[in-house]
Amino acid sequence: MLKRCNNSRTWGSIVSTDSGSEKDVKSRLGKARVAFHMLDKLWKSKVISRHTKLKISNSNVKSVLLYGSETWRTTKQIQCKIQVFIGNCLRRIFNINWKDNISNKELWNMAEQDSMETTITRRKWTWIGHTMRKAGSSITKKALRWTPSRLSRQRKTKEHMEEDS
Repeated sequence: MLKRCNNSRTWGSIVSTDSGSEKDVKSRLGKARVAFHMLDKLWKSKVISRHTKLKISNSNVKSVLLYGSETWRTTKQIQCKIQVFIGNCLRRIFNINWKDNISNKELWNMAEQDSMETTITRRKWTWIGHTMRKAGSSITKKALRWTPSRLSRQRKTKEHMEEDS
């Protein structure tokens, strides 16, 4: 007999029954923050170029943060949290003080990187393309094409009608 649970961890991502992504994003932000702070000496180094620091940040911090982002339901709140985190990381890498009046747009231009919204959207489309090229029997392709059964929709509609009466 299987026990039903509300959250489970699969390959480092949190899968939730409420179809939300907030818990997984929060977990990913925590892991990315740890990865970023483990490299504090590197970010403070005057010997390593900004370009190299950005490459290291992308490979060791951004990749941890965006793992599984292809399946996230991204809300404005989630996008804002991710954008703020990466913005803070870039300011630390570029050694920009809070007193320096640099807009986020200027910061992203200095880093020559796309916004996190664009990056996540691009990752989602890449994942969808990859999934669509798979065989029809693939579980991911079945999940992508899944729609609720007609019976369950009728039940929900009937329940809502009864509530309104």
